[in-house]
Amino acid sequence: DADLASARSFLSIASNWHNERGATLAEALLDRLYEEEQSQLRKNRRNNGNRPHYSQSQNGDVVEVDSNMYNICMDAWNKSGADGEKIVSRVGAILERMEKRYSWRCAEFRRHDDPHNRDLARPDCFGYNCLINAHSKREDDGDDRSDDDEVGAILDRMDALAEAAAYSDDAADRAYELRIRPDAVTYNTLMNYHATRTHRRSSSYAQKAEELLLRMSELSKPPDNDIEMNVTSFNTVLKAWANCGGGIEGAQRAESVLRTMIRLSGKGGHENARPDAVSFSTVIGAYSRVDNPDDMPISVSSVMGLLDELEGSYLPDSGAININSCYNAAANVIVKCGSPKDAAESVKELMNRMKNMDAVPD
Repeated sequence: DADLASARSFLSIASNWHNERGATLAEALLDRLYEEEQSQLRKNRRNNGNRPHYSQSQNGDVVEVDSNMYNICMDAWNKSGADGEKIVSRVGAILERMEKRYSWRCAEFRRHDDPHNRDLARPDCFGYNCLINAHSKREDDGDDRSDDDEVGAILDRMDALAEAAAYSDDAADRAYELRIRPDAVTYNTLMNYHATRTHRRSSSYAQKAEELLLRMSELSKPPDNDIEMNVTSFNTVLKAWANCGGGIEGAQRAESVLRTMIRLSGKGGHENARPDAVSFSTVIGAYSRVDNPDDMPISVSSVMGLLDELEGSYLPDSGAININSCYNAAANVIVKCGSPKDAAESVKELMNRMKNMDAVPD
């Protein structure tokens, strides 16, 4: 058998292949390491009067499977490029095994009044975030709403586990609260789930994403102060409104969120909410999806106003993302909404504006 310490290194290597084979190998290796660990523990038990002794010195070279190793495998499936249905299945199965193994081992330690249960691999925030992310990768067929219930249940479970840990009499459980309580990544991932339900063409998903953003805002205030909204949070909500098929109303709602970002970032303490090129191009892209001819003049006017806003705030040395995407999205709106002759002139004007911003037309 290969040295198990080297096998643990291979777990990380295989997970970074970013393909299905790497994820499959990582999961198989995780189960092998667990079985090797259990085999050694059974030997230890026989040598210690049937007590579930858990000691690295007695385990020898056996790798103790920890939470991070489960998380590596779940993350590997999310990055594998496999079919979304399979990703949900595999990530869910790994997390379920982790939960069951933790519960079983805790029960075993309690029977023998052994305190080492606090060292066991236990599901944490990262693992549940992986499961939410997996659901975002499952294809949205527009009819099946079971995913919505499952994703909502994940957040409820995290909240319940954190609440139980916070009021536990056990110090180790109270420390676990920080590892399981939903964080900014949890909410960003949840919002991204709603933003990816594009086949349903319903503004209700964009509204849910925005409600989650408002919930983050509340959690960022005293006495919590443990969740911080950032540009990713806002951009995800912008994506949700841009994808919702809400016409001019959806585009205007996206613009309203963008202007909230601009207002907040102008105040102290909200620098992380400063809009970037993705923010502007997403909103401009939302206007490019407006199909009602009566609303197209509003789209063009709004887009030009957004470009004015961008040009007035953009600094070439600020580290902002390349702004070509903003002008490309604006050109799409102009071409879609104007006559061919007027559109050609307007696009030429856009190209000149790009050059003035040290951007290169493509």
